[in-house]
Amino acid sequence: MPRESVTVPYTVTGTFGAGNVFTAQLSNSVGSFASPTNIGSVTATGSGSISATIPPAQAAGSGYRIRVVSSWPDFTGTDNGSNLTVVALPAAPTGSASQTFCSSDNPTVADLTATGMGIQWYDMSSGGSALPNSTALVNGNHYYASQTVSGCESTSRLDVTVTINNAPTTTGVTICQGGSGGLTVTSTCDDINGTAGPSFAGSAATGGGTGSSWTNLSNISADDGNVVNTSVSNGTPGNSENLHITNFGFNIPSEATIIGITVAINRWGSSTTSGGIQDLVVGLVKNGTTPVGENKAIINTNWPNLASTVQTYGTSSDLWLTTWTPAEINASTFGLTLDVINANTSSSRTASVDFAQITVYYTIFGEIRWYTASTGGTFLGTGSP
Repeated sequence: MPRESVTVPYTVTGTFGAGNVFTAQLSNSVGSFASPTNIGSVTATGSGSISATIPPAQAAGSGYRIRVVSSWPDFTGTDNGSNLTVVALPAAPTGSASQTFCSSDNPTVADLTATGMGIQWYDMSSGGSALPNSTALVNGNHYYASQTVSGCESTSRLDVTVTINNAPTTTGVTICQGGSGGLTVTSTCDDINGTAGPSFAGSAATGGGTGSSWTNLSNISADDGNVVNTSVSNGTPGNSENLHITNFGFNIPSEATIIGITVAINRWGSSTTSGGIQDLVVGLVKNGTTPVGENKAIINTNWPNLASTVQTYGTSSDLWLTTWTPAEINASTFGLTLDVINANTSSSRTASVDFAQITVYYTIFGEIRWYTASTGGTFLGTGSP
């Protein structure tokens, strides 16, 4: 369950005294009430419900229980009867802390960039108001982004300071017929650092390598709990086929220089006991199937068995030991290949992948361009002579 307000219904039998307080209590992550956490209460004498809040600092786990106790008489009710999962709060999204725009583009909140899932922009570092995408950006203002993963919104936020540069203006000159002269501008054009994504994959395919094939391939395209999976047999170790994840739908400007790529995969294994599912290959592909550059697999580390786990590979300045053009990344064959092993030698393990996202970081270097008209016209050249 997300770390937020929950409603705990309860039913009473017998008589409770005036001023009685019903309190909802949360167990630890394995269902023990040896040191319960009070999460909400209500003064009442009959059946009803309690508005409760899971503490932000509560440890993640999948074995929690809730019970209700009374104060008059002092009575402890049975727990809810089934395990509850508390999902870890995500960290703040990542991104550039300083983002620059041109006034002529009339930038809005929709133009701000942050890497994460379910990005929401606010006007304050905590609390405050959520900002519609149509909100006009103001030079020098701070904007704050949260992300939401598996229904949980981060309490920490990315702080972005906005700079809005005025469009360059020319300085008038007089040039006699048959003579020569130069045009100048009163400002320079800053580089623009951009972010594309995070984008979900559009398609997945299984094949290549040896081992078990991946099934339910159409489930790769959304953060919805529906998974692509494979049952990997035990072995020394057992292997899966390659999972090729592509068609991310990027549209990066052709003049951009790629400076970094990150991959986020929501993945987990059925068990970690005596060895579980582990990375073998996590590589980017240009042609849809063949990894290029660096293998980012986290070797000899079991995938966790919590469905809320998102693993990030790469950084905003990491090119995975190869070069990239916007055309290669915009192609439908750009994506990643994932291959896993089962490190358990006696039992099969199931690998599950809910979604994969890729974020691309790029720079467009600032450049003064000259035209024959204020709009449209013929391109003359670049620079300030």
